Amino acid sequence: MRYVAKYGLFWFKSGIWLSNQNNPYLATYLIQNSIWWIEFADLDGIRMDTQPYPYKDFMSNWAKRVLEEYPDFTLLGETWLQKPAFTAYFSGNSPISGNYNSHLSSVTDFPLYYATRDAFNQNDGWTTGLYSIYYVLAQDFLYGNAYNNVIFLDNHDLDRYFTSVGEDINKFKMGLAFLLTSRGIPMLYYGTEILTTGNEHKGHGHIRTDFPGGWKEDKANAFTEEGRTKEQNEIYNYIKKIADWRKTNKAITEGKLLHFVPENNVYVFFRYTKNEAVMVLLNNHNTKKRTVDCKRFNEILKDYSTGKDIISGEIYNLDKIEISKKSALIIELKK
Repeated sequence: MRYVAKYGLFWFKSGIWLSNQNNPYLATYLIQNSIWWIEFADLDGIRMDTQPYPYKDFMSNWAKRVLEEYPDFTLLGETWLQKPAFTAYFSGNSPISGNYNSHLSSVTDFPLYYATRDAFNQNDGWTTGLYSIYYVLAQDFLYGNAYNNVIFLDNHDLDRYFTSVGEDINKFKMGLAFLLTSRGIPMLYYGTEILTTGNEHKGHGHIRTDFPGGWKEDKANAFTEEGRTKEQNEIYNYIKKIADWRKTNKAITEGKLLHFVPENNVYVFFRYTKNEAVMVLLNNHNTKKRTVDCKRFNEILKDYSTGKDIISGEIYNLDKIEISKKSALIIELKK
């Protein structure tokens, strides 16, 4: 895949626009420049930096013109907004955008980021903890296609996720399990696989530190098993196992999402197609394991007899499932 990592159509300073995309000559130049880069570099997609900031009608026309030239091209808009409705407005073909259409292929799902950043650090309340994730996903109908949203735990502008969860391995795994099984297109920021830490407020150099290895001066080489610590290898292998598995599971890569209101500190959701299904359980309690009565999920479980934990290989009968404190289970269902 050949992607432009970042593309911008304006500069701004002290709230003053320094690029007037309403000028037809400038607008034509910017559109033609984008098309030239796509053709010259044989690109597959563009991540449009701060997409909602420029004039929205120009941005809509820019995306429309690019897709007219390259119908299968991907346009990802960085829509750094806190609420689903605000973010969904800028998604392509959104039902809430009225006569406006951004024509974007995908948007960055910051509302889901904020929910996953906070959920495992909080006790479950009416709108906190696991409920914060539930309520964000419950608003997916606002998007043109929420399954095209790019979802993430952190990125180059944010606190590292391991730092966000207080360097707690169990919380970290819960976030990873959710990210790699939820709806949307998961994005992993480099260094996540080796528990990289960092606070954004200390400067972007702090969250964009070099990945260890690759240079003879480096004291450790995290590209190798020997160059990683025991905890780093635990997370590296955890991510690898889920990532390798999801490549072959159509319920995850192509399926719909069905979720249930969290109950007794446990959030349960399913990814499913006509012939396959995956059950994901998240127990957010700090000290207690939970036993989940599966009768509540008969709507989907009636078609399956057993399930297999993709991490441990343990086989579950779909009657009652026990889940440890602060943990996730990813269960591939079997007929």
